Amino acid sequence: MYLLWRCWGAFVALLITILSVLTVLSILQHNSVLSNLVQQRIAVVVESVDDALSKNIGNDPSVSNIPNARQILTQAKALDPDINAIHILNASGKIVHSTDRTQPLNLTQNEINLKRTSKNETWNKENDKHFFSYKKITNTSGQLIGAVAANYPKTSYNNTVANFTFIVIITALILLLLFSGIGFIVLRLRLSEAVKSGNLLKQWYKARSDVPTVYQIPEGATKEQVNPQFMDLLEHLNAADKNYDQIDSQLKKWESECQNDRDPTLEVLPQKIVMSPLLDIRLGIAYQRKVYTWIIGLIITATLSLGFVTYTSVNASLKPEMVKRTDLISQIATNNIQQNVTAGNPIESINNLEDDLNNTLTHFPEISFLGVATGKFIFTAGDWQNPFYSTTQDARKLPIYPIISDKENVGYIIIRPDVNYIAKQFREVALDLTVIVLVVLLFAYEVIVLVMTMSLSSPLNRLKQLSEMQANGDYSSVIIPRRGNFTEYLITRLSNRTHSIHKRYRALAAYLKTTKAKGFFQEELTSMAEKFKLPTKGPLTLTYPYKNDIRLALFLFAAADELALSFFPLFTRAAENPLTWIDPAIVISLPIAGYLIAYLFAAPFARSLTGKWGHKKMILGALIFIFLSNFGMFFATNVLEIIFWRSLGGIGYAFAVLACQDYVIDYEPRGERTKSLGQFSAALFAGIFAGTALGGVLADRFGTSIAFMFSAFLVVISAILLTRMIPPGLNTKTKEEAPLRFKSIAASLKNPRFFAVCMGLAVPQSLMDQVFISYLFSLQLDALDASTADIARLLMVYFFMIMLSGTLLGWLTNSKISESSIAVTGSLITVAGLILTAFMPSQWTMLIAAASTGFGHGLLRGPQVELTMKLAEGELKHLGSNSVLGALRLFERCGSILGLLIIAAIAGYWGLPTAISSIGVIILGGLVIFVVYYIGTNFINLLNKRKLSSEYES
Repeated sequence: MYLLWRCWGAFVALLITILSVLTVLSILQHNSVLSNLVQQRIAVVVESVDDALSKNIGNDPSVSNIPNARQILTQAKALDPDINAIHILNASGKIVHSTDRTQPLNLTQNEINLKRTSKNETWNKENDKHFFSYKKITNTSGQLIGAVAANYPKTSYNNTVANFTFIVIITALILLLLFSGIGFIVLRLRLSEAVKSGNLLKQWYKARSDVPTVYQIPEGATKEQVNPQFMDLLEHLNAADKNYDQIDSQLKKWESECQNDRDPTLEVLPQKIVMSPLLDIRLGIAYQRKVYTWIIGLIITATLSLGFVTYTSVNASLKPEMVKRTDLISQIATNNIQQNVTAGNPIESINNLEDDLNNTLTHFPEISFLGVATGKFIFTAGDWQNPFYSTTQDARKLPIYPIISDKENVGYIIIRPDVNYIAKQFREVALDLTVIVLVVLLFAYEVIVLVMTMSLSSPLNRLKQLSEMQANGDYSSVIIPRRGNFTEYLITRLSNRTHSIHKRYRALAAYLKTTKAKGFFQEELTSMAEKFKLPTKGPLTLTYPYKNDIRLALFLFAAADELALSFFPLFTRAAENPLTWIDPAIVISLPIAGYLIAYLFAAPFARSLTGKWGHKKMILGALIFIFLSNFGMFFATNVLEIIFWRSLGGIGYAFAVLACQDYVIDYEPRGERTKSLGQFSAALFAGIFAGTALGGVLADRFGTSIAFMFSAFLVVISAILLTRMIPPGLNTKTKEEAPLRFKSIAASLKNPRFFAVCMGLAVPQSLMDQVFISYLFSLQLDALDASTADIARLLMVYFFMIMLSGTLLGWLTNSKISESSIAVTGSLITVAGLILTAFMPSQWTMLIAAASTGFGHGLLRGPQVELTMKLAEGELKHLGSNSVLGALRLFERCGSILGLLIIAAIAGYWGLPTAISSIGVIILGGLVIFVVYYIGTNFINLLNKRKLSSEYES
C-alpha cells in the first residue's frame, strides 16, 4: 500500500501543479485580452477628441487658445459616461482644458519628455485603479503642441476579472477533488498487481524465519496474479538466501574454531563506487505501462475540462465589452453626421464622410459594414455581404440609428457586426489556451516518468539485479539504498549481508596470515571466496544510471534555452547597436550565428570531456554556462553584450545536450539504445516546444527581462534535479578511450558507412532543421500573410511531431525494424513535405511541411546516432567513440552553417520556394548516398559471405 499512497500523492501533487499553472495562465491571458479591448475603446474616444481639435487648431503653437475645447471634451466624455475625465495637456504636460481637473493623470515629467521624442502617436498605461490613454496633438506644421489624455476607472474591469477568476478557481478546486478521487480508484485498480507483489515480498520476508530456503506462494495468490518477472525476483531472493545461509554456516564454523585468537576489529576500507548499467529493466517497465496511460488520460481530461470552462467563461466575460464597443461606434458615427445635418448640410454633401466611416472600421474590426442611407445607400464602408437585399428589408434585421433634422428622420445609419469577429477572438484565446495545456501536459508527463522511476521501477530493477547476482553466487557488490518503501529495505538487507560477509571473511583471512594459524582451513576459505566472488579489498558499491534520471532536467534546461526563441530577434533589434557600419538585418542575425559557431566548436569535444570529468560534472558545468547566459541577458543593453551572452549559451547548450545524450548511449543496453535515444529526443524537443510557447506568454505579459530571469530559474531547478538524480560513481568502462584528434576525425570519413551516415543522414537533416525551420519557415509564412502567432503555432507543430515520432521510435524498434529502414522512412517523409510546400506554397502546405519535417526528424535522430555508435564499436573501434561521435557532430554543424549561406543565396536570387525545394533535393541526394554507401555495402558484404560459404561447402 506504500506504493499506492506514494503514487497517488505524486499524482495529486502533479494535478495541483498543472491545474494551478493552467488557472494562473488562463487568468493572465483573459486579463490581457480584456485589457487590450478596453484600452482600444478608450483610445478611440481620445482620437475623436484629437480629430475634433484638429479642425480648430490650424497653425496655432498652443492648445490653450482653442475656443470650443470644453465643448469638445464634454461631447467626447458623453460617448462613454464611465470615463472619469478627459484632459488636454500643453507641451509641458500641464492641464489646460479638462472635464475634471481633480482626476489623476499618472504621467511624470520624464515620461512626457520620452513621449515627445517617441514615434508613437498614441500610447496607453494602467495602474491598479485606472486605465490611461494618450494621443499627441500637432498643428498643421507638424509641431507637437500638446496631448489628449483620458482617465478610465477599472471598476468594471476589476469586477469582470474578479468574477472570471472566481469561476476558474472554483472550477479548478472541484476538478482537483473529483480527479483526485478518480485517480485513487484508478491507481488502486491498475497497481493491484504491484500491490499484491509487494505483499508477497512482505509475506516472503515474514516467512523467512520459518522457512529459510523454500518459499511458497501464500494462500489466495496465484502466479497469474503477479508479473512473471516478479516471480523470477522471488526465486532470486530464495536462491540468494540459500547461498547466504551456506556462506553464513561455513563462516560460523570457522569462527567458532578460532574465536579466542581472531581479532574481530578491522579497519574500514574506502568503498569504490562504480556506475553499472541496468541489464534487465523489464520488471519496472511492466508496472509503469499499467499506470502511464491512465494517469496521462486523467490529467488530459482534467485540463481539458478546466480549459472548456475557461473558454466559455471568457466568452461570457467579453460580451459586455463588445456591447460597449458597438454602442461607441454608433454614437461616433451618428454624432459626426448629426452635427453636419444640424448645421444645415445635407447628408449627401458631407465632406470626408466616407473616410470617417473607413477610419471607424479600422479602429473597430468587429464591424464589417457601416452605411448611411436615405432609402438607398449614399455612403458605405466595409463589406455589405448581401447586395441583393434592399436596404429597407435588411434594415429590419440590423440595428439602425436615425439621423434627425427639424424633428424629421432624414436618414439612418446601418451597422452590420462581423459575426465571425467574436468567434475569431475566442479562437485566438482557445489556441493560446491549447498551447498552454500542451505545455502543462508535457511537463506533467516528464514528472510522471520521474515519479514512477523513483517510486516503482528503479527500486524493483535494482532489487532484482542485486538479488540475481547473489542468486548466482556473486557477492562482490552492494548497492547504496535510498529512503523509500519495503523494496528499498530489502536492498538494504541484501547489501548489509554482503558487508557482513566481507568483514567476516577479511577477519578470517587476516587471522590465517598469522604464524599460529598458517595453513589452517586456508584452502577452504580461498575456495569459498572464489566461488562467491569475495575480493580481499571489500565489495564494490554499484550505482545504476538510467535514462529517466536526466529526462525532467533535460526538459527544463531545453525549455530555458529556447524560452527566448519567439521574441529574440525583436529583443536584439531593440537593443543599442554600436555596429552601425553593418546592415541592421545582419546585426540581428549575429547572436544566432555566434550561438551556432559556439556550438560548432564545442560539440566535437563534448564526449571526450564527458569521459574525463564524468557525466554529472560535465552537465552541471554546462548548466553554469546556460545560467550565466540567461542571467547576463537580463542585464544586456547592447548588441555586443547579447552576442557574447548568447554565444556563451551555445557552448553550454552543446555540452549539456551532448553529455545527456552520451549518458543514454553509455548506460543503456545496446538493444534498448535506439528506443532510448528516441525518447531522449522526445524529451529534448518537448522542452524546446514548452520553452517556445511559454516564452512568448511571459514576454508579452511581463517583459523580456522577466523571461530571461525565469530561464535562469529553470536552469537552477534543472541543476538541482541532476545533482539528486544522477548517481555517483566511476564509469565501468575498463578500456581507455582513444583521445580525440582532428586526424582521427578526418579518418572517420574514409569509412564508406560512416560517410553514408554523416553525409547522407546527419548533415541533410541538420540543414533542414537549421535552415528550413530556423530561417526559411517564418519568411515563407510571412510572405503568405501569416501572423506572428500563426508562425509560432506552426513551429510548435514541428516540435510536437518530433516528440510524437521520438516516442513512436520505441515501438518501431521493438517491432524489429532496422535503424536503416527507419532512417530511410524519415528522410522520405521529410522530402515529401518540403517538395509539396515548394510547389504549392500556402499556409496549409506549410502546416503539412512542419508536421512531416518534424516527424521525419524525430525518426532520424535516434537511428543516426545508433548507426554511428555501431561503427564506433565495430569497424572504427581503433579510432574510438570520442573521435567518431565528434566527427559526426563537427560535420553536422559545419554542413548546417555552410548550407545556411548557400540556401540564403538561393532564396535571394530565385525565391523562397526554390530554396525550400533545394533542401528537399539535398535530403533526397543524401538518401541516395546512404542507400548506396551503407545499405549497398551491407548487401555486397552479405553476397560475399554467401559466396564464400558456398565455395567452402563445395
